[in-house]
Amino acid sequence: MGLLQKLASIFNPPPKPDRYYEFTVRCHRCGELITGRADLHNELSVDYGEDGKLENYFVRKVVMGEERCFQRIEVELFFDKNRNLINKEIQGGLFVEESTPPQD
Repeated sequence: MGLLQKLASIFNPPPKPDRYYEFTVRCHRCGELITGRADLHNELSVDYGEDGKLENYFVRKVVMGEERCFQRIEVELFFDKNRNLINKEIQGGLFVEESTPPQD
């Protein structure tokens, strides 16, 4: 490894794994698209099983639009032990998948 490559590796650290789970929802009332995110290292709550061992994680987020209405949308996300999404629930809106085009 040359001197320039060593210097470049110092100033350009390797990318970190995904720390955030990002989601987009559509408000039931006005149709506004709202983006939210959950910090997978700091915001997750532990869900223990009956034997007292870690079973999975969950987070509850409340998001609100900024344009037309201020409807509160509650999102619950459930993750496995490895912090992979296993289930999601919503009240007051709909989840928008990345492949779904916005509706006007």
